[in-house]
Amino acid sequence: MVSLPTSPIREVGPRDGFQNEPETIPTEQKIELIDALARTGVKRLEVTSFVRADVIPQLADAAEVLRVDLPEDVG
Repeated sequence: MVSLPTSPIREVGPRDGFQNEPETIPTEQKIELIDALARTGVKRLEVTSFVRADVIPQLADAAEVLRVDLPEDVG
């Protein structure tokens, strides 16, 4: 069997996607999506960013979102 080369994947959908939404997504829905992405096996997952809430209100819940328990091998 031939081994194919691998490429690391860094999922940034939650961080980049949430900040571009016109409406604020409820924290619990964000956590559900992040959990689902983590269960796909992706090893690098960017879930939020600490930014000024008056500039990017969609990420104002960063501290709450980071309380999610991700698998140990997800960074």
